[in-house]
Amino acid sequence: MIAVRWVLDYQRMDDASPVPPDKPENGPLAEALRSIPLGPERGASPASGPSKEPEPSPTVVPPPPLTPAQPAALPLHFPKTPNVSRPHAWGFEWRSRASFFGVPLVHVAIGRDERGRYRLAKGIVAVGQFAIGIITVAQFGLGVLAGVGQLIFGTVALAQFACGTLLGIGQFATGFVAFGQFVLGYYAFGQAGWARALWSLTRHDAAAGEFFRSWAGLLGWTL
Repeated sequence: MIAVRWVLDYQRMDDASPVPPDKPENGPLAEALRSIPLGPERGASPASGPSKEPEPSPTVVPPPPLTPAQPAALPLHFPKTPNVSRPHAWGFEWRSRASFFGVPLVHVAIGRDERGRYRLAKGIVAVGQFAIGIITVAQFGLGVLAGVGQLIFGTVALAQFACGTLLGIGQFATGFVAFGQFVLGYYAFGQAGWARALWSLTRHDAAAGEFFRSWAGLLGWTL
């Protein structure tokens, strides 16, 4: 490039002096030298046009790392544990061999069975926490003829809560004849209550007095 530039400078210096007739100033060599573009070291721009920005290279996504094959998941089997929240069986149950139309003569049932349910005594004579019978002795029971317990329903009831139809004796008593602290019936004797004929602390019906005096006389009592 330095040699080419020197040739061009030399030709420009010769333009001011007369050109010898034998010097080919317009020959093919001179035209070829003039067509050579100037280099960037002198501030000349290339003849190829404006420069283009380099195109960005495409993003190469690396492949996922190779992992060893995972073994197939095996089903897990856990041993069954007993339900600790279920109450255990406890208590006592007994039936007499004698029965009447499939109903035991005596049935005693106290506590819970294997399923955690309260045992229910059912018999001619039923004894238990829960009982149903002709004669019932239970905490909660139904006595067709008579019952004794805490809450008893029956013809004759003797309990804390005595719900009798004929006779009720208890702290809270109901019946045709009722004896208790709080009574409800036709003939009633108690501290307070409601009855057609009531004998209480605040009320003394003559019919109630006559009825209870007659029954007391049969028992040898004096009212």
